[in-house]
Amino acid sequence: MASSLEVGFAKFMVGAKDRLQLYKKIAGLLSNGVSLQAALDVLWDQAAKGGKAKGAPLAIAIDQWRSAYRNGKPFGQALDGWAPLGERMLVEAGETGSRLDEALLNVIKLAESSQAIKGAIVGGLAYPGVLLLMLGGMLYLFGVQVIPSFGQLLPPEQWTGMAAGMRIMAIIANGYLVPIAIGLVVFVIVFSITAPRWTGRVRVFFDKIPPWSIYRLVQGGGFLMAIAALVTIGVSVPEVLRKLRRNSTPYLRERIDSALRYVNSGANLGDALHRGKYGFPDPVIVEDLRIYASLSSFDESLKAVANEWIETGVDQIKGQAKVLNTLAILLIGITIMTLLGGLFDLQGQITSAASGM
Repeated sequence: MASSLEVGFAKFMVGAKDRLQLYKKIAGLLSNGVSLQAALDVLWDQAAKGGKAKGAPLAIAIDQWRSAYRNGKPFGQALDGWAPLGERMLVEAGETGSRLDEALLNVIKLAESSQAIKGAIVGGLAYPGVLLLMLGGMLYLFGVQVIPSFGQLLPPEQWTGMAAGMRIMAIIANGYLVPIAIGLVVFVIVFSITAPRWTGRVRVFFDKIPPWSIYRLVQGGGFLMAIAALVTIGVSVPEVLRKLRRNSTPYLRERIDSALRYVNSGANLGDALHRGKYGFPDPVIVEDLRIYASLSSFDESLKAVANEWIETGVDQIKGQAKVLNTLAILLIGITIMTLLGGLFDLQGQITSAASGM
């Protein structure tokens, strides 16, 4: 048996990519009639290289899972500490419905969708973020270090034209750059705190405005994919909502509670989300669900809606990122033009002032 230190190190080393690859292999073995215990034994033997590498992180992970399963724990519970709650919940639902192989494939699909959205967010914000940092550095360098030195040659109050614009930039850099930077940091902290916790009708309005709209998009995508995955393996909508409610954030719990209240009163999922008036996960998607919820192929339609929402969400994030990129590039362009034009203009004014003395 591995020591607690070895297990802790294995949990740190075995990431989502490794876990999803194992799920795919397990699902393939299960679909070919291999039992879960036998599948885990085969995968452990492969990871441990026939027992020669028992201390490898992946081998330790699989050994922990198969030992817990052999001792009577459901596989979903055996993953406790190794996989996030959403994954374990889907796995447990698949075990209950005797469709573990399909549940594992749904876990992979859900994880890939979440990674696609997060990748779009990181990729979309990285470039404008770098540009804004460059802009801040440029303003600091010229506004604090370079431009004030010209005031010794010609009083700033006498600067005209683009030189006057350069002077304004120096004033902003000296007096407002630090407060602006602090304000941005405070804004990020406020968003990080409020995004999962802020509830109520005022939040519904802010859900239409970035970055809260992006948070709604991410949460809505995960919500739809989880519902689609659970409904596909035979879990009823009320039970799905109750499962998703467990350990959910206050933001998501408020929306699930609203939907669950109407579903328990006999409404379908689309009508329940519509009556809640939260616009979650999205007003257009809610209207689609109202149509599909009454059809016999609701599970397949729900999966299609969820996949479409993920693609639409990624496109929306990329679109908003393009706007940020354009604004950042415009700001840098205006700054460079003002600095270059101001320096040439100021040089001429200093020469004129010197020749007139």
